[in-house]
Amino acid sequence: MKNSLPIFVLLIFIFSSCDYKLFSEKYENEELKTYTGDLFFKVVDIRGYYNVPDSSIQNFEAMIKKMKSKAIIPDNEKRLIEFVELLKREELIDKPNFYLKLDSKILRVFLDEKDYQLIQDYNRNDLLSENKKVEISLMGTPIEHGIIKGFEINLVRKVDGITEWEK
Repeated sequence: MKNSLPIFVLLIFIFSSCDYKLFSEKYENEELKTYTGDLFFKVVDIRGYYNVPDSSIQNFEAMIKKMKSKAIIPDNEKRLIEFVELLKREELIDKPNFYLKLDSKILRVFLDEKDYQLIQDYNRNDLLSENKKVEISLMGTPIEHGIIKGFEINLVRKVDGITEWEK
């Protein structure tokens, strides 16, 4: 658990900077929709349990359990707990995911590994140095505001443009 302190601090930082609405507003319409936008990169990000060693998952789960046992849980920890519970409830916790920028919105898309293979090799630094961006079109269902369960990627194409990202 000693080595997990930096991970814990990083998690708190990331989720305290998130807008709570991302994890609390339900979509009324759960229909399959087409989403088309650009691959978006976040340098500091929690990706769920996909490709994470079991020992790290166990440490993280122990931290979540400890957070839940507190008499008074700070808001940033509540958001983290709710986010993890949402991913578990929707069976997304161990799915690969990426960010898709649509106009002024940034959505987090979870999908199966087969579809993820279509985009996993794109590198932010390479795209920036080439003055390229990646356009993606996919079918998905909104889970909660900002979170999409992707079902099928229809288009992945590298085009001229600026790859957007944030720290």
